[in-house]
Amino acid sequence: MTRRRGICLISVGLACGVALAAPPLAAQDVCPQPWPLTETLRIGSIDGPDALTDPSALETGPDGRVYVIQSMLSAVSIFEPDGTPDGILGRAGGGPGEFSMFPHSLGWMADTLWVADVAQVHFYSRDGSALRTVRFRTPVPEEGSVFVPGPPLTDGSFLGSRHVNDYPRYTARPFLEELRFSETGDVLDTIARVDRRGRYVRYEDRGRAIEVEHPLTHWLNIPGEYTIGAGVPAHDGSGVIVVGPSRETASGSSFDLLHLGFHGDTLLKRRIDYNPRPITRAQQARLREWFGAKAAGEYRPPAAGNLPSSSGVPERTRRAAEDAITFPGHHPPVRRVVSGADGTIWLLREMRPDDVDRWEVYGPSGELEGSVEVKSGRSALLPWAPHLRLLRATRDEVWGATMDDLDVPYVHRYAVDRSCR
Repeated sequence: MTRRRGICLISVGLACGVALAAPPLAAQDVCPQPWPLTETLRIGSIDGPDALTDPSALETGPDGRVYVIQSMLSAVSIFEPDGTPDGILGRAGGGPGEFSMFPHSLGWMADTLWVADVAQVHFYSRDGSALRTVRFRTPVPEEGSVFVPGPPLTDGSFLGSRHVNDYPRYTARPFLEELRFSETGDVLDTIARVDRRGRYVRYEDRGRAIEVEHPLTHWLNIPGEYTIGAGVPAHDGSGVIVVGPSRETASGSSFDLLHLGFHGDTLLKRRIDYNPRPITRAQQARLREWFGAKAAGEYRPPAAGNLPSSSGVPERTRRAAEDAITFPGHHPPVRRVVSGADGTIWLLREMRPDDVDRWEVYGPSGELEGSVEVKSGRSALLPWAPHLRLLRATRDEVWGATMDDLDVPYVHRYAVDRSCR
């Protein structure tokens, strides 16, 4: 197994050539008011043919049909452009076009739909016919991991999808590598090294050492005192989008928005200035309470089952988690990254005291174009999750998932009004 070592060291700054660099953003170049969202379609119901179970990924096809991946479903649900159910693609099994357990991501490359599950990537024609399947298992013992094919890239290679098989070795690694694989599972490149130090909270639970992601780093690509994540695949298959670590200088604080190509080269590097937002004592208390409740099993879906409170175990676990968690002085400036279907990059900024989610929209060159704010709703059982789970985005249209007070999930389509009023 060989690897190219001309990589970008994300944790300590970029060492690669910059194909597209740009000066810091000027706030006066964008509309100061958020772009309003108007709901134009809703899919889902309590029961019936359009009922959903935790939508986790979504794409629209060349003909406008909507393809949705749902947790615990070994198929892709298809809807007409008006939201009418139109059957499923695939099923559980081991044959051509059949899924090993559940798919987790999908996308279009010209007229071909790809769908990745826990073991392989399937390719389908526009009419739903299975074309081919790519399958490999490549061990990387030093990272305690096995890789299977993930999202395909434009040159025919694949990003790796990591499966941890040696947890102690995996957690002991201060850095993890973002790897690119051939169709047969050979490692072609290391796109980036990712600093994972500080990302997790460790505590004891019934004699076992537990390591759980910190609430502030629950979402991908978290910069700052904790760390960044492993990168979001670029929607067009050209590489990965990451947010570099935040830095403080005499002139202020900033972080880098980066688009790394599949050879590890830097296609975009944009410095973004920001004002660090302190984590108040009230926010720390709320996050600590939420984190303890999660450790005690309060936010598991009903099907997962919970230990009876009379056993005393959940309360001991709750206290251990609450005692273990600590906080940096300031919020990480970015909570989540979404690569837009039109080349835009969407950044969910830090938690705010008013509980408003602010998504900033950057163009392909890294210029700030506008923002969208979501003030209500919930997208997951975890209380620190965003109000809206952004599944697909362009400058003109946003697709996202929420759940109601009965935990019934829905998919929404919104029109983006980019006029500045």
